[in-house]
Parts: sequence; structure tokens; C-alpha cells
Amino acid sequence: MNISPIYLTECFKKATGKNAQKIIIDYKILYAKTLLHQMDKSVAEVAYALGFNEVANFNQFFKRNLGITATQFRNKEH
Repeated sequence: MNISPIYLTECFKKATGKNAQKIIIDYKILYAKTLLHQMDKSVAEVAYALGFNEVANFNQFFKRNLGITATQFRNKEH
């Protein structure tokens, strides 16, 4: 695209009101929720699908952004 990362971030912020990092986090959470609805996938499989090397890191990420663990989310939704 031949533009600087700073300019790209400014464009995201102007268009969405969110910075690029927040958009990526929101997307990861949405994708995680989608995968957690699929009962044939374990929380570990969801974590690895999202690029986390450790399930504990995924659990911290999920809880930090939603206030509940991935397992609690899954149990609440089903």
C-alpha cells in the first residue's frame, strides 16, 4: 500500500473511532466467540486457532476483554 503505519493508524481511527490495535482485538474476540460456540472445539483448540501459544495467555486475553473466562462464556451461551 506504500503508506506509513502511523498514517494507516490515523485512517483507522478517523474511519472507525478505534485504533488499529482495538480493531484487531475486537476481531479476535468475535472470532473466539464464534469458535467457542462450536462445542466440538476445546478451549485449547480455539486458543491455538487464534495464534496463542499458551492456553493461559488466551484465557487472560479473553477475561481481560470480556470480564469472564472462555469456559464461563461457553457455559453461559449453551
